[in-house]
Amino acid sequence: MKTLAHAVKHSSAQEIINSRCPVCGKIIRISYEPGHKAAIIVVCLSCLSGMCLDGVSKVPPWVSELGNSFETV
Repeated sequence: MKTLAHAVKHSSAQEIINSRCPVCGKIIRISYEPGHKAAIIVVCLSCLSGMCLDGVSKVPPWVSELGNSFETV
């Protein structure tokens, strides 16, 4: 099983759209912030736990379908 950190960097839109917070199981917001020090930010909309992955070298595969920011279902 992939970790959420691995999934948000490498998964397709279909794979990532159903992801849930690993702490409470609720929906999450995932954002890709391109730029000098590109980052992926994941925040749970319920318990507010989250993570930030800095220095992302490639645009994640889901960006082309879901855009730079989305909420899981």
